[in-house]
Amino acid sequence: MDATTRGADGLVERALSDTPQGWLRLICDHNPFYLLSGLSLLGGAYLVNSAAHEIKDSLGIVLGLLAVFAVYETLICVLSAWLLRRQGMTRDAGWLLGLMVLLLADATLVYQEALTMAGWAGVAVGLMAIGGGLIKAELVAWIAGVRLRGVDRWALGLAVVGLFALPMTMRQVKLAEAMGPMAMYAAWWVVAGVWACWGLTYRSGRAKPSAVSRPLARGMSGWLLGVPVVSLTVHLAVLQWVYEVPWSLAMSAPMAIGAAAAMMLARRPRLRADQAITVAWGAAIVAGAVSLSGDELLTVRGWIDWSPLRSASVGLLALGVIAIWRFGGWGPALPCGCVLGLGLIGPDVTAIGARLEMAAKAIAWLARRGLPKSMMGWGVVGLALSFVLLTLGVGVTWLGRRQARAG
Repeated sequence: MDATTRGADGLVERALSDTPQGWLRLICDHNPFYLLSGLSLLGGAYLVNSAAHEIKDSLGIVLGLLAVFAVYETLICVLSAWLLRRQGMTRDAGWLLGLMVLLLADATLVYQEALTMAGWAGVAVGLMAIGGGLIKAELVAWIAGVRLRGVDRWALGLAVVGLFALPMTMRQVKLAEAMGPMAMYAAWWVVAGVWACWGLTYRSGRAKPSAVSRPLARGMSGWLLGVPVVSLTVHLAVLQWVYEVPWSLAMSAPMAIGAAAAMMLARRPRLRADQAITVAWGAAIVAGAVSLSGDELLTVRGWIDWSPLRSASVGLLALGVIAIWRFGGWGPALPCGCVLGLGLIGPDVTAIGARLEMAAKAIAWLARRGLPKSMMGWGVVGLALSFVLLTLGVGVTWLGRRQARAG
């Protein structure tokens, strides 16, 4: 086919697209209505939920909205399975399954609203949400052809349970009049632990041999395993805003450590040792810097003052253990040990400075009292030191020969 013929075909195709039949074919080939339906549902749910939040007794409205979600989710499950397995429409099925995961992860915050309003009835709603979320996750994996490993199911289950248990727990904390910066700080550490567990599943989902579309299965595995974790983080941030708990920079330390742990635990792509050192230094610098101020609202005074720096030190100690386990060397664990050392010295920058100053004065006093004060005294020290160094040299030689024989 020459250039003239190709140009003529292009003109004919363009002319057809300008006709009603051409527009109809374009819409059929690129069906936008599934995507528009999902956006309409999310937007409508957000507006109804926002309006219900301003009404005093709006529990019935929220529960009715959850019933609408249940009907819609049933329809898109059946429809996506039909499109993928009977019609081979991978793209349209992918849009519907992606929307299903967003609803599973409570992207509209409707479940959170119901769980914080319903009192003890919210426990029943929460249990139904957890059970339904786990079932929907398995349905999405089955329809898309995703092969989930045991660790994938555990991590996904942890994220789903946390997603719906978090609002119920925080409401009970609020009713017990224990809601405050310390409770929220503890919640951020829990979410950081979920992030670390998510690292084990990152890009680990595989397509089943029976999968209709392997690219869809691989893409949906990442979406299914990642969206609930991100949604859990957003939910906690929203709860902190709803309960008017003041934000502190130290609250970002758990997420820095959790993200670093997720990167170190990820199997694909696996970090190299030098990359792990960079990640560890980044987490240690961020967590240490934001925790050094010693926020009094996050500090428990007692026999041992427990401060954000010491909490970050424990988290970095766990990160160092992960680094040694995954990479078999002390390099990535070194920065974690530096912050741990600061935490052992003192709970905050003021205490650390005061104790370092005391240590410097003690060393200066010992130097004045213990160092020789005459040439004769320094000579004796030199003679004694020569024997010590000679002994160390023999020990190093023996150790080197032993390693050589072992090699």
